[in-house]
Amino acid sequence: MNNKGVGVVFCIISAALKITQYLTIAIFAQNRFTTSWSADDIEHYMSDYIGPALPVWSTIALIAGIIFLAYGIFQDVKKK
Repeated sequence: MNNKGVGVVFCIISAALKITQYLTIAIFAQNRFTTSWSADDIEHYMSDYIGPALPVWSTIALIAGIIFLAYGIFQDVKKK
């Protein structure tokens, strides 16, 4: 697998982790708010349930994916 493929895989992993983060918040908050959620409720109150691991690993995977993609594109441009 070349660098662009690895970069795409890391970006997909980052997206899956971000989806998991918000899905977990939604599951934990299902019975907490009866009418509606505000952005402050989700960001400050419910993110305590998931901790810092998912956002940190999602950001790391996204950065790694962008680096691999950029390096793969740079190698293609360099060959031509």
